[in-house]
Amino acid sequence: MRPELRRKVLAKLKQVYAEIVSPLELVITTLTEDQKKSIREDFWRDQRKRADKELSTKPDSEFGTIMDDLDSAPPAMQKLVKESLRYVKKNRGGRPPDFPLEIRRNAIRDIGHEYPQCDSLRQAIELVAIRYGMKPDYLGKVWKNRRRLRTIDSVSVVGTLHESKRK
Repeated sequence: MRPELRRKVLAKLKQVYAEIVSPLELVITTLTEDQKKSIREDFWRDQRKRADKELSTKPDSEFGTIMDDLDSAPPAMQKLVKESLRYVKKNRGGRPPDFPLEIRRNAIRDIGHEYPQCDSLRQAIELVAIRYGMKPDYLGKVWKNRRRLRTIDSVSVVGTLHESKRK
């Protein structure tokens, strides 16, 4: 297809896309500004590249049918956009952790090793907190939420820890 015809088709495609995306932004109120921008610009950029590549292989004679198809495209495109929304970056919220994941995992593993030699779990947490430069209260919260941070190695340590304390 000739470049001027491709530009016309892409302009029409962008107009149809804008008609579909703008109502979605109003309906979905949980989107942040970054997510809205991503929907408006990033997704369109990818679709534009794909459409431009596809249109370059089409003959000029299909220009009229393509433009007619774009007039009936909004319902199909709306479905495509709704399905694509699940890939938009999600705002996970919360405060970033004070220590990297690997250090927290190592601290949890060390608590498991120190606990049998200490009188209490609190003493083991304080000992390991000093070793890693953490506040004992922070490490206690990390220990409490350790299930999310577990690896295959730490599962076996925690399992043996509970069995040894029961005996």
